Amino acid sequence: MKKTLFRLSALTATALSLAACANTASPDMSQNTDVLKKYHWQLQTATDAKQQTLTAFYAGETTPKAQLDFHNESLFNIYGSCNRMGGTYQINGENIQSNHLRSTMMGCDSKRAEQDRALAGFFGQQNIHYDIDQNGSSPVLTLKNQQGQILRFQGQATAETKYGSQGETLFLKVSHQTKTCNDGNRNMSCLQVKEVRYDQQGLQTYIAPEWSLFYSPIEGYTHRPNTENILRVKRYEVQNPPADSSKYAYVLDLVVMSGSVK
Repeated sequence: MKKTLFRLSALTATALSLAACANTASPDMSQNTDVLKKYHWQLQTATDAKQQTLTAFYAGETTPKAQLDFHNESLFNIYGSCNRMGGTYQINGENIQSNHLRSTMMGCDSKRAEQDRALAGFFGQQNIHYDIDQNGSSPVLTLKNQQGQILRFQGQATAETKYGSQGETLFLKVSHQTKTCNDGNRNMSCLQVKEVRYDQQGLQTYIAPEWSLFYSPIEGYTHRPNTENILRVKRYEVQNPPADSSKYAYVLDLVVMSGSVK
């Protein structure tokens, strides 16, 4: 069995190196900041000042694939079709002041590279007007930059919002092979995992010697045959779970390492 491992660029490493500036916020500003952080913002439309579609943001797709996340300490991330970008921001009244962006450096095809440039141009060192509409079933965030470009995002609750806690971080090595298992009610396909631990310097200090069956799904993770991964996973306790369900929910936080197995 030949195994080839390669490290994936992690936006967290670049974004966390940026210092955030703390400003005294009014109650309304604090409330808006809280709303921004409670959702993953999925890009829905991109138009110019004349309401013409900005095709560069779509990367050749009918619906643009880009996600905007706001974090604690005034950090934000942009997940496009190819690279990941991040930077710092401040809320000033009805505007978001963004600073210089950092980006991973993965190679992209021409359309995805064009989307990267469009997103970097929209968010890099801009004073962006924002509006949050919370009247519908899910909130809508509208951003307008200084060039009159308008991006509209729909909010999807983060795991912290959905499960009402910060969760617990786990690292799991996932085998390229699944196994048939039974959860007490039915036969199913289970992942095989090993617990992994790291020290504060990011050095691996422990890996379980044997594979264990993992009965729960991991939200955001799709298993691919012939691929072995190390995942950073958040575990949340589910309030009042059904009798035949786990009391925990697992959500993918980061693919730390991925490699093909032949």
